[in-house]
Amino acid sequence: MTGQPQTPPNQPGDAADRPAEQSTSFTATPADRARTYQTGRDQNIHEHHHYAPAAPPTAPAPTRGTLKSGVTWSLAAVVILALGAVVGVDLWQRHTAQDTGPAGRTAAPPVTASASSDRPRSPSPSPTPPASKAKPNPPAPAPAPSPSQSGPPPNPAGENCGRWNTTKVPRTEVRACGRVEDDRFYMIAEWRTTSGSALVDVYLWLKDNTGKSVIYPEQGSPTGIGFHAMAAWPTPQDKPQWKEWEVRRDLVHGASYEVCVSVTERNGAGPSIYNPAVSGFQYRLIYP
Repeated sequence: MTGQPQTPPNQPGDAADRPAEQSTSFTATPADRARTYQTGRDQNIHEHHHYAPAAPPTAPAPTRGTLKSGVTWSLAAVVILALGAVVGVDLWQRHTAQDTGPAGRTAAPPVTASASSDRPRSPSPSPTPPASKAKPNPPAPAPAPSPSQSGPPPNPAGENCGRWNTTKVPRTEVRACGRVEDDRFYMIAEWRTTSGSALVDVYLWLKDNTGKSVIYPEQGSPTGIGFHAMAAWPTPQDKPQWKEWEVRRDLVHGASYEVCVSVTERNGAGPSIYNPAVSGFQYRLIYP
């Protein structure tokens, strides 16, 4: 045997990054009993011993302290995850409560408690006036009547009226009035009842200061200016209880005239104004 080491040829499929195998060659003879083969002559025997590459280093076995530290960190991670889940559920419930709340109602702002609000406050005593000095509140003024509640317009003659006179119509009174405005002379008759109501006919005419000659109306109206079926009440209801008529003829300034008025039952006989004995109820007025 020769002691030359031989390198085996590369086999097909060997990886380029395969680690090199270590081999040892030696030559044995029949004299080496330990390696004697069944042969009677010398022969060269080449033995190749292949050694596997060294195994990579392994991590040392964990000690008791390392295991304890790992368990601690694992428990801490579990606690953090649990807290995160609780906070997430709470926020989701708050958001759901706001979305499902009644429309038009907003959440009240959080109340911040201060140090002073923790202390109870005693009410400050307020002086109470003696009962004997307390004054009753004055009654509220009555509201002013609206135009619809003020009733019909009053007699425009104002104070230029005679006294109330009892007529032949039961419970009915009448008076004569007059006024002058912008050189226009107006005759006015006003009536009322002392109780209950009635329907009457009212007549107006004008005489001179002697009370005998009729000035207005002129010939053709024997009963004067008539107003028929007039409602009479103690106080006016929905219509005025007066009528006026303009004297449409020239009058003498400074002269006095007699406004004459008469009242009869409805559809009754009117006055004969051209009869000197018929004068009705009169009110004297000077034409300025």
